Amino acid sequence: MLSAVISGKKRGTGLEGTRLILGQAEGAEDVITASVFERLAYLPDHLFGATLTKLLGVPFGAIEDIEFWPSWYLPDGRRVEPDVVVSDGQQTLLVEAKRHDYSRQQYAGQLAAELQAGWAEGKLAENCILLTLGGFTDLSLNTHEELYQNIKAALSPGNDYPFKLVCCSWQRLFCILEDELKQQFDPGLQRMLSDISDCYSWHGLRTHRMLWLNALKPAYSYEPKRLRSMETQMNQDLNAALLDVRRAYRLLADYQKRQFDLLSYIRDKLDAVAYYQDYVFTRHGDLRGLENQPDAGLRFLPFLDVSAIWLRHQNQENFSHAPGRRFDVWRVGTQ
Repeated sequence: MLSAVISGKKRGTGLEGTRLILGQAEGAEDVITASVFERLAYLPDHLFGATLTKLLGVPFGAIEDIEFWPSWYLPDGRRVEPDVVVSDGQQTLLVEAKRHDYSRQQYAGQLAAELQAGWAEGKLAENCILLTLGGFTDLSLNTHEELYQNIKAALSPGNDYPFKLVCCSWQRLFCILEDELKQQFDPGLQRMLSDISDCYSWHGLRTHRMLWLNALKPAYSYEPKRLRSMETQMNQDLNAALLDVRRAYRLLADYQKRQFDLLSYIRDKLDAVAYYQDYVFTRHGDLRGLENQPDAGLRFLPFLDVSAIWLRHQNQENFSHAPGRRFDVWRVGTQ
């Protein structure tokens, strides 16, 4: 299903007619949560336990039971729906996932209600683990302590059993999983990791920290063994940086498409038609000689060659001499 939707094959999925394009979709947290945790559930028991143990900071075993979006009820009749509940037979993990990293979306009131409903229905034991995934502007100790205290304050008196709060980003989850799987030679596990990476990309989530090309370190060493190790690391860093470049261009493509949409909207509102456009840089017919021109790189940057668009009213007789009714719309590129 995930591969079909990402590839645009939506017929028969219930998503036909919706705008789900890789790099452009604004999928809900339910989709990313299901796509990731369904795949985590397929891991061999020892790898699942190792991944969760490293993520949570406490021992966690193999899955005994996993449930997505259970419906629980508070004593006053209100319904809550946590995202995932996982049990290893000894302890229970409650997961509340949010759509974005680096954005405040986790709220103490919702988390307290889910804990209370789980305790009231006997679905959660004391000392359960609450994993808040995504929805944080930062993951500092202050952020963790503030959220923990706010949850405690939101719990009803007498219904405030001890629990462990874990705050985590989607990015950190991926890095932990990648570390656990990098020594595994099973092609199926590597394909699973690739699936999760594609799903992250589809939802605009980062798998690794931002890495710029100018931050890459050269491999200087005269020891062959150390040089090979440094070259391997450099190649990995380069691949990560180029992946960031590719994602940046996808973002620019969406941005530029939005600019064209806005220009079309302005043209329609002014009842105008395209008349003349000016190009900042003219493109060469071939690539010869570009290496000798200091502005060669700028010539091929996005949208710099369509900086100015001139529009005129449809009934304008003469572009140069008709009074009024001439509209100049400038799109200024950044260098």
